[in-house]
Amino acid sequence: VKEYLQQIRQDKPRYVRDQLQHIKKLTGNFDMEVMNLAMDFCMKNRIYRATDLGCVARKIHTRGTQDETIKQPIKIETINRTAHKIIPNKSDISDYQSLMN
Repeated sequence: VKEYLQQIRQDKPRYVRDQLQHIKKLTGNFDMEVMNLAMDFCMKNRIYRATDLGCVARKIHTRGTQDETIKQPIKIETINRTAHKIIPNKSDISDYQSLMN
């Protein structure tokens, strides 16, 4: 974390305060595990902006919640079990030709 924050200070000395305030806000929104994973990702990919860190944290967080909610396959049941066997009526092309002429 210290290395990440130092890199932000080096890259954006004029906006350090804004960047740190945004990161502080992110730590209130996400748990520390998500924030650590997001910072690791950003360090590996040399991403040193708090807004981008937030986007990465949000993606990691949503991926984790999706994994928890989709554990069993979705089962689709229809009322008519033979619906896939229905064959639609076919029109004769001469009907359309007589209307157009």
